[in-house]
Amino acid sequence: MENEPLISVIIPVYNSGKYIRDCLESVVTQEYSNLEIIIVNDGSTDNSLNICEQYQKDDSRIRIISQDNWGVAMARNAGLRNIHGEYFIFIDSDDYIYPSTIKNLFNHLVEQNADMSSSNICTLFKKKLNTSVKQDLVLTQDQVMRNFLCRKYDILPSWGILYKSELYRDIRFEPYKLCEDELYIIEVLNKSSKISFVRDALYFYRDNPDGITSSADSQVYYDGYRAAIKVDEYIKENRIGSSMDSKCRLLSHSFFAYFKIKILKGDKECLQEIKKTIKDYRSFVITNKDASLNIRLLCLLSFIGLDFLTLIYRLYKLWTR
Repeated sequence: MENEPLISVIIPVYNSGKYIRDCLESVVTQEYSNLEIIIVNDGSTDNSLNICEQYQKDDSRIRIISQDNWGVAMARNAGLRNIHGEYFIFIDSDDYIYPSTIKNLFNHLVEQNADMSSSNICTLFKKKLNTSVKQDLVLTQDQVMRNFLCRKYDILPSWGILYKSELYRDIRFEPYKLCEDELYIIEVLNKSSKISFVRDALYFYRDNPDGITSSADSQVYYDGYRAAIKVDEYIKENRIGSSMDSKCRLLSHSFFAYFKIKILKGDKECLQEIKKTIKDYRSFVITNKDASLNIRLLCLLSFIGLDFLTLIYRLYKLWTR
């Protein structure tokens, strides 16, 4: 269609040879055709780059940027430095999107005069539909911030969202191994007025058992905890959202990090630091009626003992395998 604004698609790639064809095929066949497709090869050692180069030969919209393995945060930053579109979207290389995804997100964003547009997500590994919203919605920054921080829903990963470039092109990811997108999203929300949500599931997320959240390196989880601490500090320093609400999300990540590090027999000092954070703020979360039931229950049970909760977590993971 003539006069369609250019949309930049940023795809960070690292050893995704098993899934990258599904991802690229879903992008090059989008109903919305005025795209620039920026693939950032983050030091892949498998056949990912070869597959991307094959697609590049057949589609002039594709550009490939190669760098050393600096992680997904730095790969997304490399993509952001090279966009020309009026809008942009991140798509992870082991995920894929519906044929009308970009068209639908764009239409909703324009119709609602929103700053960014998101949708429901389908998790492939567990064949689960994450219905964060039941109907098409337009929410304000304050509404989204509160629900996001209170763990009422997880509708805002950095990927699968259509962003206005003029507002967000200069925001960068920090090089954390986990939760790097949460600090990014908080900074994005700080510059947003209206956010559009589409009830359809337009993004297909592959809950990859070999992904970073299955790492055997306990420092990965401590890194995620550090990122959550920084999100909490950002909320306080910039006076956006509620500091009380931000403790809900902080403790959610703190529990996850504690369980993982404890199971992996990681650094005891890290465990003590996380344990102190949980003890310092769990009472605030329990009394916050806007917090999700799950996080309030975790905080309540933590008075019995974190070792007990870790055992429950291990049994739960075995049961849901």
